[in-house]
Amino acid sequence: MKQRGALIVALLATAAVCVQNAGVGMGIGWGVIHGAGPAALLFLVPLAVGLALLWTGYVLARRMNVRYMPVLFAVYALGILVVNEMVLPATPLNAWRTQRAIDAVEVTALRDEAFLTARGNPAGIRLTFEARFPQPLVGFVSASTFGPVDGKIPYPLQFGRLHQLLIEPTPPARGPYYAFQKDTVYRFTETTLPNFISYDERTQEPCFNIVTTPFREADFLDALARSGNVRYSTAIQIGTDEGPVSVVVQTYTTARAYDLSAMYQTIVQERARQCGP
Repeated sequence: MKQRGALIVALLATAAVCVQNAGVGMGIGWGVIHGAGPAALLFLVPLAVGLALLWTGYVLARRMNVRYMPVLFAVYALGILVVNEMVLPATPLNAWRTQRAIDAVEVTALRDEAFLTARGNPAGIRLTFEARFPQPLVGFVSASTFGPVDGKIPYPLQFGRLHQLLIEPTPPARGPYYAFQKDTVYRFTETTLPNFISYDERTQEPCFNIVTTPFREADFLDALARSGNVRYSTAIQIGTDEGPVSVVVQTYTTARAYDLSAMYQTIVQERARQCGP
């Protein structure tokens, strides 16, 4: 009876360990897609270690045949599950906690203005906003690419070049992410430039990104002349190491329109050089 109870615990714990490692399949797929080859099997190591510890403990418990074996083995199995939750980055429970933390984030005080060069000429869009984190969260917060509210524009005229992202106060870095503290309000300042402009903060000068094929220069100038004043929309998004998809927490439309022709004139008036490779 004791051995049967321990076996049931082992089987249930095995299922739980497999669920905790549900991201293994995604990790292996990611590794194969990116050319990792057999090295992608390294994603199986946490699962293999967890199951090995679990069933080794079960075999030893059977041989010892101690009193209250199912209870003691259940405590041992629970310990393995707790350790997994502490060391594995993407268990379902961790994902649920992270999603709750993301849902609780409050984004306020959104404001946009023209980003000006050192000479006072327009060269992009500067977006500021505040975010409060009721729960601690390790991740990143940023605005998505600015898109025109009405219609589409060709790639060279899109606002897809992130120039600068400032966060005050600066949270501690955790690899590619930040550790945002509980009940802290952070102020974000994000500057985005059209794809045909880059800006060197050291020299305080813009440069011109050459329009490449298949988009000809004549097409670029024609689209620029027809662009006019445009309002743009964006979305504040949060990403974590729990998954590759960012979560949109707030959408925003610029309060004013922006003239891409005026930004191109900045390049002309300041005699901007061609951007380097």
